[in-house]
Amino acid sequence: MEIIHFLDDLNQPYSCNAWGAAGSIGIPPIVDDGTINTIFNWFNNPNGSGIYPLIIFLDHAMEIVNIIGSSPSLNVSNIIIEAMLDAIPVDIEGCIDESACNYNSAATMDDGSCKYIVDCVGVCGGSAEVDACGTCGGSITDATQCVCPDGEVEDCTGVCGGNAVVDICGVCNGNGCHNQNCTTYPSSVYDCDGAKLSLYNGILPDKFDIISIYPNPFNPVVNINFEIAKSDFISGKIYNLDGQLIETLFSEYKSIGSYNLKWNAESMHSGIYFISLKSGDKSLTEKVENIVSCSVM
Repeated sequence: MEIIHFLDDLNQPYSCNAWGAAGSIGIPPIVDDGTINTIFNWFNNPNGSGIYPLIIFLDHAMEIVNIIGSSPSLNVSNIIIEAMLDAIPVDIEGCIDESACNYNSAATMDDGSCKYIVDCVGVCGGSAEVDACGTCGGSITDATQCVCPDGEVEDCTGVCGGNAVVDICGVCNGNGCHNQNCTTYPSSVYDCDGAKLSLYNGILPDKFDIISIYPNPFNPVVNINFEIAKSDFISGKIYNLDGQLIETLFSEYKSIGSYNLKWNAESMHSGIYFISLKSGDKSLTEKVENIVSCSVM
């Protein structure tokens, strides 16, 4: 901002003509807009206003803000100057990335606040998420806890009160056959992976049972033969006399058939252990004894 009061102010040219023409070499930039106007033009009937001013107010862009033909009061001058100061652009901090959901078109300086994800409530940068039941902002993490209206139960397709169930191959509303093809892979002959069912003595198992455990006592490996009559999620675990879980041998989905399981107790102490097999709500437990041989030097 520049205020020139009288053309004979200190360090100013001594006459209007001394300002020269626009673009002339040696003319101070503050008095030359580079096009057609110099201080001489502004004081010589500026913009055809008909006023030959005593004072001209120039803003930060060298634009004439006000021209006054007589000495203004201090109050008037302050009002004009304050308005000029208010008009000076200032940096506005905010997100300047147009791809952000909180982009601020008025911002001129990035403040690192850009957010790019809108949550399920519609809040940019919000933390609300859809829970296991499909409720925005809900807190349920287990889909089995979702409650349908009027106490109905949601089936595997997500329909409240529906009758679709997951088959033995883990397919919702499936038929229990490999690739859902019961013509080529009938469930009575093939498991869910398309492999023929295991037989025990040529017979398909008719119950969940431990057939044999040998040797018993053992050192250090024991064999457990068992059979399952229904494809299900099966687990095999080892416990000590205090009921503490020592090792989980397996925990997986198994098809109907007969199986052999080995437990290597090489790192275990001598003593009594319990082998526990569980299928659904059924469990089988057998006692085994590990005898560790001691060598005498």
